[in-house]
Amino acid sequence: MADFSDWLVRAAIGATVAAFAGLFLRVRSNEARLGLVEKAAQRQEQVEREFGVLKELTTRIDERLKHLPKHGDLQRIHDRISANGNKTHDTQTTIAGMAEEVRGLRSSVDRLHQIELKRGEK
Repeated sequence: MADFSDWLVRAAIGATVAAFAGLFLRVRSNEARLGLVEKAAQRQEQVEREFGVLKELTTRIDERLKHLPKHGDLQRIHDRISANGNKTHDTQTTIAGMAEEVRGLRSSVDRLHQIELKRGEK
C-alpha cells in the first residue's frame, strides 16, 4: 500500500503543480489582456481629445463661414459688374464719338486760324 500512497502523493503534487502552472499562465494571459485593455483605453482617451479639438475647429470654421457671401450674394455682385461692364462699353463708344467730333472741330479751328493769320499778313 505504500506504493499506492506514494503514487497518490506524487499525483497530488503533480496535479497541484499543473494547477499552479495553469493558474500562472492564466495570470500572465490576463496581464497581457489587461495591458491591451489599458492601451486601448489610452488610445480612446487620445481619440476623444483629438475629437474635441476637431469639434472646436469645426465650430470655428462654421462661425467663419456664416460671414461669407452666399451664392445669391455673389450672383448679385456678378450682375452689378456685368451691368457696369455694359455701361462702360456704352461710355467708351460715346467718348470715341465725341473724340471724332472734337477732331473735326479742331481741324475747323485750325483752318480758321490759318485764314486769320493770312488776313493779318496782308
